Amino acid sequence: TRSRRVTHPFDRVATAPSATMGGASRVFVLAAVSAVVLSVLMAHPASAVPASFARSLVALGESDPRVAALLQRLVASAQGASPSSRFDAPTSGRAIPDLCVPAVSVGYPCEHHTVVTEDGFELGQIRLPAKTGAYPVFLQHGLLDSGITWMFNADPSENLAFILHDAGYDVWIGNSRGNTYSMPNKKLSGKAYWEAIDYDGMAKYDLPANVHYVLNATGHASLSYVGHSQGTIQAFAAFSTVARDIVPLVDVFAALAPVAYVGNQTSFVLKLLADLPVAQLLDLFGEKEFLPNTFLLHAISEFCRIGHKECPDLLWVIVGGGNISNVDGERFPFLTKYDPGGTSVNNMVHWVQGATRSKFQMHDYGEKKNIEKYGQATPPQYHLGNMTGPPTALFWGSDDDLADPKDVKRIVAEVPASTIIKNKNIPIYGHMDFVWGQNANDFVYNDLVALLPKP
Repeated sequence: TRSRRVTHPFDRVATAPSATMGGASRVFVLAAVSAVVLSVLMAHPASAVPASFARSLVALGESDPRVAALLQRLVASAQGASPSSRFDAPTSGRAIPDLCVPAVSVGYPCEHHTVVTEDGFELGQIRLPAKTGAYPVFLQHGLLDSGITWMFNADPSENLAFILHDAGYDVWIGNSRGNTYSMPNKKLSGKAYWEAIDYDGMAKYDLPANVHYVLNATGHASLSYVGHSQGTIQAFAAFSTVARDIVPLVDVFAALAPVAYVGNQTSFVLKLLADLPVAQLLDLFGEKEFLPNTFLLHAISEFCRIGHKECPDLLWVIVGGGNISNVDGERFPFLTKYDPGGTSVNNMVHWVQGATRSKFQMHDYGEKKNIEKYGQATPPQYHLGNMTGPPTALFWGSDDDLADPKDVKRIVAEVPASTIIKNKNIPIYGHMDFVWGQNANDFVYNDLVALLPKP
C-alpha cells in the first residue's frame, strides 16, 4: 500500500502550517480556491465583485510574491475582457486539444466520433478500435472532467482505456454535454441551452444516444458501461428511471466512485458553492459555463509547468481529492491542457441541491417551473429500487470526498440485491484514485475486467 492519505485541502487552509504543509503550499491552495471564485470577474464589472473577495485577493498577494504574480495575471486577463452576459453562448475560439493525441503518442489507434442527442447536443467521442468484432466497452468520465481521465498516466499499463484495448476490447470514450468536447447544439440557445446541461439530460439523452451509437457502429447487441463519479449518477438515473429501455443493451455497469446521493460529501468546491443561496450563485456566475478550461486554469498551470510541487494541491481543490501519494504529480502539467472539462452553472446547482437536501431527484427549478416542466410542484425522484439491471459492480473508497461511504451504502441498500454483482471497498482510496491512481490496476481494474464479457 501507499502512504497514508494526505489531509484534504479544506482542512489545510483552516489549520496552521505544519511540517508536511508549509505556509507557501497553504497559500497556493488558497490561490486555487480564489481561481475558482475569480470566474465571477468574467461575468461582472470590477465594481460588482464582492468587496470581501477583493480584500482576500489583496491579502493573498501580500503573502507570497509567486501568488501575487498569479493573481496579477488573472485579474489583468479578467479586466481585459468585456463583462459577459448572463446567458453567454458556448465559449468559442479557444484551442481545444485533440483527445486522440495521448493515445496515438503511445501507439494506440484512435478515431473521432460525434453523437447527436435527441435534444441537439453534439457529443464528442473517441474510439480505440480493436479487431473486427471486438466487444465494445464505453467509458464515461466524472464531474468537471473529460475523456482524458482514462488516459492520464504516463505508463499505459496504468490507464483503464489502454488496459482494455490491450485485452482485446473495442474502447469508446465519451464526453458529457457541456464539457469542452461536447458543447455544440443546433437546437438550443440562451437560457434553454444552459439549463439543458445537467445530469438529468445526461441520463435521459446522452447515455441512450451513446449506447445506441456504439451498438450501431459495431453491430453488437450489447456493451459494457464503466462510469466514474458523474458518469455513475447519470447511469443510476437512466437505468432506474428515465431510460430503462436501454437496460437490456448493457451487460455490465461498473461504477467507480459511485454517486447518487451526496448529502454526506465533503468536496471543497461543492461545499463552497453550497454556502451560497441558489439565487446568489446564479447571480454571481450567471447561467452559463462553470470552470471551462480557460485562462483561469491555464494561469495556474503555469506553476505546474515550471515544476512547483504544490501543483497537485492546486488541482485537488477542484477535482475532488484522493490519495496524492498514489498519483504521478509530474503528469499535472499534461492534465491541465485538457481538464477541468467544465460544465454549466445549472448542473453545479443541481449537485448543490443534492448535497444540501440529501435526495436523488431531478433538478428543482421552483414550484412554478416544476409544474411547467414536470407537471408537479416538486421535482420527481429517481427510484433506485426499480433498477433491476444491468448487473452492477460498485468500487468505492473509504477516503472519498464526493462519493462518501455513507452515501454509497445508501445506494447499496436501495438497489435490488439481485442487481449488484460486486461491491468492493478500497479503504485507502479517494475520489480520483479510481481513474488516476497508479495502483488502480491492482485494486480495481483487474477485478473490473474479469466481470466483462470476453472480447
